[in-house]
This record gives sequence, C-alpha cells and structure tokens, in this order.
Amino acid sequence: ERHAEADAEIVLAIDTRTDVGADVAGWSSPHYGATTRPGGSLDRAVRRAASMAAGYLRQGDRVALMDLSRPQLNIRSGVGRRHLMRIRTQLVVCVQAAGWASRVALHKLPHGCVVVLLSPFLDDEIAELAVQTRKHGHVVLAINTLPLPLTPDQETPWGEVAAEMIAAEHRLRLRRMAEHGVAVTREC
Repeated sequence: ERHAEADAEIVLAIDTRTDVGADVAGWSSPHYGATTRPGGSLDRAVRRAASMAAGYLRQGDRVALMDLSRPQLNIRSGVGRRHLMRIRTQLVVCVQAAGWASRVALHKLPHGCVVVLLSPFLDDEIAELAVQTRKHGHVVLAINTLPLPLTPDQETPWGEVAAEMIAAEHRLRLRRMAEHGVAVTREC
C-alpha cells in the first residue's frame, strides 16, 4: 500500500509570463513584468511551488519543475534533499528570467503524472492548456495565484469597470476548467 502511494509523479508547472499584483493600476506601469512584486502572482506561485515540492519529496514522490514559457529551464523528475535544493535554485532562475513569451506548453509529461499548474489565469491560452492536459488523461490541479480582490485604478473613470471585467473573465476561465475536470483552487 505505501509503495503505491509513494510512487506518484508530480509536475509543478509555473506560468512565468507575467507577474501582477492586486492593484490593477500597477499593471500598466513601465516596470510591469520587469521585476517580481512581493505578494504578486509570481511570488505566490514560487512560494507555493517550493512548499509543494518539499512536501511531495518528503513523502517520497518524484517531482519535476516546468517553466511553461521557457522549457530550457525545466528540471526532470527526481527525489531527495538534493533534488529539492535543485528545484529551489531553479525557481530563482525562473523568476529572474520571467516575462512574456509567445506560447506556453507542457513538454513531455510522464505517463499518469499529476500536473500542478500555478498561474494567475489571465488569458485563455493557459486555461486551454490545463483543459487539454486533463483531456490527455493527466490529473490537473490548477492553483490560482492572482491576488484577489483586485483593486481598481482610481485615476481613470473606467478603472472600476475594468477591474470587474478582469475578475469576471478570470472567474469564467476557472469555471470552464472545472467543468472539464480540472481541480481548481479559488484563491491562494
């Protein structure tokens, strides 16, 4: 019984294309995407990925790390303390190289693995990736890293409406993924 439980293959897949905070006005700043915001979506994703890697590795599971926008930063599955240190180091590299990419992709997933997808889910491409991964027979857990509630831009007359639209589209993406069998967390 224990051998079957400890033989899981976990893939931590991080969407590093963008890093947003709860303040929508900051999304249009010239430094948007250039640095990691404390408490932003990427900071939350990295902290959760490091924590989950430690927990899964402690249980004896195999853990891999995938940067969805830059596959050259991926780490193959492994076990043990040294592998945890490798994952933590690579998470730092992923954050330093973060920024928009043209496409996201999950490359060469192990058969029967559990995919933990950490993203703010701000576009349809990432939601479709989760759905397609689920349709290929993998268990997919979507962890929402968007800091909620969103704070509208008070300097524009349409700031509140824009924040509501972003939040509504976000909820629709999460609901669509759940309808297709993806396990979705509401908030982190």
